[in-house]
Amino acid sequence: MTSRITETLSGHYYTDPAIFDAEMASIFSELWVCVGRADRVQSPGDYFCPTVGAESLIVTRGEDGRARAFFNTCPHRGTQICDAERSGHARTFQCPYHLWTFDTAGRLIGAPMLSKLEAAGWDRGAGGLRPVALEELYGSLWVNLAETPSSLVEQVNRTILARFGDLETFGRYGFEGLALGASREYDVRANWKLAVENFLECTHCAPLHPDLCRLVPTFRSGDASYHGGANGAELGTGIDAFSMTGAASRRPLPGLVREDLRRFHALVFLPNVLVVLVADHVVLIELFPIASDRTRVRCEWLFDPSAVTGDPATLDDAVVLFDTINRQDWAILERTQLGVTSRGFARGGILAPTEIQIHTFDAFVLERLGHERASRDS
Repeated sequence: MTSRITETLSGHYYTDPAIFDAEMASIFSELWVCVGRADRVQSPGDYFCPTVGAESLIVTRGEDGRARAFFNTCPHRGTQICDAERSGHARTFQCPYHLWTFDTAGRLIGAPMLSKLEAAGWDRGAGGLRPVALEELYGSLWVNLAETPSSLVEQVNRTILARFGDLETFGRYGFEGLALGASREYDVRANWKLAVENFLECTHCAPLHPDLCRLVPTFRSGDASYHGGANGAELGTGIDAFSMTGAASRRPLPGLVREDLRRFHALVFLPNVLVVLVADHVVLIELFPIASDRTRVRCEWLFDPSAVTGDPATLDDAVVLFDTINRQDWAILERTQLGVTSRGFARGGILAPTEIQIHTFDAFVLERLGHERASRDS
């Protein structure tokens, strides 16, 4: 008797530039994408230039205190205004080609030929930077490239409700009031989907993450139930905090209740945010696909504001731990990227029964692409 066995995505889904372009169009250009914490543009004039899908953007805070996003292209002749991935502070943005100049609200405020254009009856209001939908939610900035964006609250809260059954559990971590304690950026030579799939399973935790398994012993078994229920995973006996030493050096986040204090939660907010919740801090990992075999990753450690004053080395017990876990993951993902290019993986691999989360994620990708899932007999 034969049974149908579900495959992983076929190898070309991780290597084919055409598949990558289709994902950028149907996923990263249609859904809300997190580009970073709101305090990356804390003051008027602060800006950074993330890459979302195929687009370089300018994200800035205006003089009116409002955060905005614009396509990083001059409406005059299409020149890119700021270097991609650049950040800083500016009162104006100026195109280096013909010196068209824009304020932080995106308005055109100067150009060498502006008076002639206006004399010819042209309205300078039509010459501003083209805006991109941007909203703030849970202390982070989200952009949507679609002409008619869907609801951000619906997209994000759907994940929270599916995981916890309510919004209150997630809300106790007080995202809006957390402060950035540290950040790290990584250039990973692997497809973005491999990073998501890796986060969704823990069979690899025992061989790759000894520190993680020491702190959360259930992970030695490969159990990924922390992705599927409100209770998450529990810290080990004698472990008081999710830190390199296992010792607690900070008070718990002020909104938590007793049952939260020894819990480890991990959530995936598709398409590009991986979140870890522990008692005294939160880790946000944001994925920015650059090519079919390259992903830029930003990791942010968030703490209660009282914990980030003074010497940043006081946060190292948390930062070094997850930075180590990240680097272990990125190294194996780059090795995996090499393997999925092989003809031996052309049809894909086999999903174990414990990897149902990967099956669900792959189904999400295929649905967005309008593709059928492959299967084989055994």
